[in-house]
Amino acid sequence: MKPTDEQIAVIEAEATDLAVTAGAGSGKTHVLVERYLRLLRTSSIPEIAAVTFTEAAATEMRERVRRAVMDDAGLAHHRAELDDAVIGTVHSLALRLLREHPFDAAIDPSAGVLGEDEAELLRRTAAVEAIDDAAEAGDDRTTALREIGVYWVGQLLPRMLADRDDVDAAFNAMGDDPADWHDHASTVLGAAYGAEQGVIRREVAALATDIERNAPGVNERQREVADDVLASLQASPEAADWEVFSAALAEASGRVNLQVGRRSPPDSDVREAFHKLRALGKDAAGLPAWNDADERVLPALVGVRALFRAAADGYAAAKREQHALDFLDLEVGAVALLRDHPGVAAEVRAGFRHLMVDEAQDINPTQADLIRLIAGPAPAGPRPHLFLVGDAKQSIYRFRGADVARFADLRRLVADRGGPTLPLSRSFRTHGPLVEAANGIFTEVFADASEPFEVSMERMSGRPDPAPGDGPHLALMPVGKTKPDGASAVDEERRGVEADAGAAEIAALLREGREVWDRREGTMRPAQPGDIAVLLRRFSKVHAFEQALEAHGVPYTTPSGMGFFTRQEVLDCAHLLRWLAEPHGEIALAGLLRSPFFMLRDDTLLTLREHRRSFFDGLGDPPDAVEGRERERCAHAARLLGELRGLAGTLPADALLERALETSGVEAAWRPIEGGEQAVANIRKLVRIVRTLAGYTLPDVVEYLDQRREELDVREGPAVLDRPEAVQIMTVHASKGLEFPIVWIPEAHLPSWPSYEPIRWHRDDGVSATLQPGEEDTTRPRPGFYAHLLLRDQAEDAAEHRRLFYVAATRAADYLYVSGDDANRGGWLQLALAACETDAVESAEVREPLVVDVEGVARRAAPRDLRLAAEADEQDYIAPLLERPRVIPVRASTPVTALREPTGAPTLARRSDGHGALRGSVVHRAIEESAGDVASLDASALATLVREESERALDGAAVDALAREAGEMLAEFARTSVAEALTDPAVERWFELPFAWDWDGLPVHGAIDLVYRDAEGWHVIDFKTDSLEGTTAEAVARRYLVQIGLYQRAVEAVVGEDSAAGLLFLRSGELVQPPRADLDAALDEARERVDAGGLLDPEAAEFVEEPE
Repeated sequence: MKPTDEQIAVIEAEATDLAVTAGAGSGKTHVLVERYLRLLRTSSIPEIAAVTFTEAAATEMRERVRRAVMDDAGLAHHRAELDDAVIGTVHSLALRLLREHPFDAAIDPSAGVLGEDEAELLRRTAAVEAIDDAAEAGDDRTTALREIGVYWVGQLLPRMLADRDDVDAAFNAMGDDPADWHDHASTVLGAAYGAEQGVIRREVAALATDIERNAPGVNERQREVADDVLASLQASPEAADWEVFSAALAEASGRVNLQVGRRSPPDSDVREAFHKLRALGKDAAGLPAWNDADERVLPALVGVRALFRAAADGYAAAKREQHALDFLDLEVGAVALLRDHPGVAAEVRAGFRHLMVDEAQDINPTQADLIRLIAGPAPAGPRPHLFLVGDAKQSIYRFRGADVARFADLRRLVADRGGPTLPLSRSFRTHGPLVEAANGIFTEVFADASEPFEVSMERMSGRPDPAPGDGPHLALMPVGKTKPDGASAVDEERRGVEADAGAAEIAALLREGREVWDRREGTMRPAQPGDIAVLLRRFSKVHAFEQALEAHGVPYTTPSGMGFFTRQEVLDCAHLLRWLAEPHGEIALAGLLRSPFFMLRDDTLLTLREHRRSFFDGLGDPPDAVEGRERERCAHAARLLGELRGLAGTLPADALLERALETSGVEAAWRPIEGGEQAVANIRKLVRIVRTLAGYTLPDVVEYLDQRREELDVREGPAVLDRPEAVQIMTVHASKGLEFPIVWIPEAHLPSWPSYEPIRWHRDDGVSATLQPGEEDTTRPRPGFYAHLLLRDQAEDAAEHRRLFYVAATRAADYLYVSGDDANRGGWLQLALAACETDAVESAEVREPLVVDVEGVARRAAPRDLRLAAEADEQDYIAPLLERPRVIPVRASTPVTALREPTGAPTLARRSDGHGALRGSVVHRAIEESAGDVASLDASALATLVREESERALDGAAVDALAREAGEMLAEFARTSVAEALTDPAVERWFELPFAWDWDGLPVHGAIDLVYRDAEGWHVIDFKTDSLEGTTAEAVARRYLVQIGLYQRAVEAVVGEDSAAGLLFLRSGELVQPPRADLDAALDEARERVDAGGLLDPEAAEFVEEPE
């Protein structure tokens, strides 16, 4: 598409400082890349540093730059420098600076970077150790635990360590000497509320004068009240401290009596003054001010600081022991390096001619400092030109430390240096009428931009492509408060009606084939389920929307409405690890035995417990009352748990979990159940998380999982499923950067989330905390300074809440639906309704509030009648295989990899450096992403894949070694006939092709590495990274005959044609294509084992990884 004039202005701007405000859908990524390529006319690749918000964005930008440089002959001289491109996240840039100057930075250049889960475990451990030491110390730290509460300190101390730069800054703002903290807080409170205090003082003084003037003429009873009120206000409002004044005003307001006096002047004048005085008393009481709780909390805050510093020291020591840094260390270390070493800073500035910062609205204060230090002061020698791209309206990551005010600060820096701010105001996503509606709404929503954390609306224009239909394209759907009989409806009833209405709308537009614009094809087409997104603020009510979509026959996908660590399938795995860590824990074992791992009935567990001292003892020798399948399951559980228990002292937690999953078949048991696909994805995610904790003891891992389950801040979301054929249900944050033709925003009445953590900090103001309630307290005593910090946070949260609405609304390309309760002025729906009442919004459908007809919804969702089969026609659902002795719990589908021929004793992969699986995944992904053209992937691209595929942070040497080894395997692949076939663009190809197939009554499933179709027909290829030392490819291939044979049969069953099947050994480049007769014989032998019942015998199952 031809760039717009605005885009051209940005791309071709002179080499100077430049800020760009890029609205939603304005093509900023394209402009950023084109600007980068333009700068290559006068700069080399290493002279341009580009900072992105995510590693994914960095990867995309690197690939776009690489393709452009390789395709443009005019940029050919840059090709040799592509591997030197400084394109990455702010953390990668910081790490680069630290490793280039290790002596000045005082770090080991080979130190690794902790993964977030590993860092969180270290922080929690350091916090627990600091609290344990403080409990018996009898000093200020003990006071903090007693006054604030051990539970709350334990909850918040790890978070303080994660935000330690902000916490350090907050304590530093208060001063080193606690004796100065009172004065500091008073100064802050005075600066924040002095103007409002002055207004109240003056109005109170004027009212006192009026009351005193009119009092002589009122009746006796009112005169007595007036005298009491004036006596309370005897001190001059101008002279008293605010604390004294507000106390006097509160006393005076309490003495007001509005029931006395005549209705005529002057009595009515005095009564009106009383009324205003009482209102001013409420206003004054609402202003934070120093109070008794502030005095009480000061010693506790001294203890909090000591606890924080002790925990920070413990965390730092743990990182040194791990030879690692966390992400915050990178930021803080890079800032300190440039701030404290002018020579290094000058060298860095001279090395870059341009510094490009994408998503600049999402930087935090420390990152902003780093950018300023690299950009350098204007007159001080060579420095890079600063190029900022961002949209303040899309700053929604405050919970990660993002500060939208820093974007404004950096824009002012650009302006101070004479650089312009240019807009990108054309949306290529959304059509004109819907953009105009958004302009109208958000001009009103962002009307007040008086605070640094507030933003203003820059109007956008719509895409040049047409809008579907005649509109309106914006519908506001309020939900009423009452039922048909006039009774008030509760929240659950309103959600059910709202969900039903929205789901009915979606079902109707799908049935009618509502047209949407297909940007890729450049034409209108009927909407499909995958074109629709449901964007939620919270997941606690997601089940209502899932049920409504299901009732209306609309396919959907959702990552669930629960925190990841509280999902049942995750809890089941955690129960397993907990029991292995603590074999006498009967509760964990009971939960495990009744889970899909073993599926024992409750009555079986009761029988076991009544006849044996422990469940585990009962499994090996169950009472006679336990019969049939339950007895077989007990035996299986005893064997598997006994085996795992024996390995618990030698294998890491992730290997124990993998072995249990492989042997039990629990993932296959989940798959056919509604929501089972999500459960399996969550189990896999848990395995990845546990794998990042390699090196920690099993009890450490269990303790970490317990803490994550109990944490207040549910940060970990369930695994995300990719189902493009279904309506996508997700959070607004998850939708950032995405677009959908049709968007529905339900529950749009919700306000910004309240937050009442007992310890609160702000880097510019300080720290405070609420106190444990005493015997006479009904709530936690709240210091005035804490109230100030709370109000500040609430104001910033409310501002971000409005920006979140903008992000949600601008995901829509063609149609936007907003629904919620017809209440709450701060909700998104109410903001939109208020804007529509003005002339700001020209085209919107504002519907009448829905009546909460719960019974009507129930009638529409009535279940279908089911016809039960006659008893004579009933068939046993359990396959004969699973009725035989020595079985594991029912598998609805068996993974193909579980059907390999037994080799005797269980085989463990040779782990060597532990990267065997990583090598395989990198090579597999490289072949997939390059579509077989592996020559297009250089060392830098492979290194990126290594980092992305690795579950833990790797140092540069490890990354380079793994990338080099992957490159060697890919070089062998490039010489194969398979690679040669894939060079033909006419060849159809499918990578990582999932399948499920009924193998004569035995459901099997798996994923095929490569299926392609050329002039010779269909080909089924399985990649292998096995080492062939001491053997041949043909010999190793015999291990996989059943696997490749099933892959071949499954493909042939679908395509209806014969296929060629082969195993491609990537280390040697050898393609082994077993004769069909060998495959038939292997499948026949495997089926005999299956029908004999031995396949699912856990003693015959293997724990197999592909050998390195």
